[in-house]
Amino acid sequence: MKLLLVTTEPHKLEQLTMTLATATCSITVTADLQTAYTQNFDLIIINQPDWTEAQWIIQVQKIITHQNQTRQLIKIGALQLDLLKQKVTYNRQPLTLPHRQYSLLLYFVTHPDCIITRSTIMKEVWDLDSTVWSNTLEAHICELRKELQAVTGKKYIHTISGRGYKFKSVT
Repeated sequence: MKLLLVTTEPHKLEQLTMTLATATCSITVTADLQTAYTQNFDLIIINQPDWTEAQWIIQVQKIITHQNQTRQLIKIGALQLDLLKQKVTYNRQPLTLPHRQYSLLLYFVTHPDCIITRSTIMKEVWDLDSTVWSNTLEAHICELRKELQAVTGKKYIHTISGRGYKFKSVT
């Protein structure tokens, strides 16, 4: 989350940004309201004339707490993907997936029950020419299938002969 604090005295809030910024929340302080319109921030807080530093801290902590409580999760039965942490669990037990396999799984779960061609996966997940890297894709999908099936006992990823792959959320 990118948070912008707009105040007439940004130097007074510099310590606040270092204290409250987290791995999932970056805080920028500025006196220039135009910055809010020219950069891509998730949330902008504009100074109230009588706010003290303590009031700024309270407002920012509320936002960070809310963001942490509502982090994005994708759940398919007992299989869960935490999008902020990029972690996968099954029955609350972590699955260790290499980055590429996590990216593949995320792409599949966000396109359930759709036939996805190899070239689409290569373009969307790898951003590469599918004819060159088709065997790499197949190897990663094979490993992802094995890991999911070993942990869950279910087959989520199916090959659709001559067409591509399909992620079935209900097996």
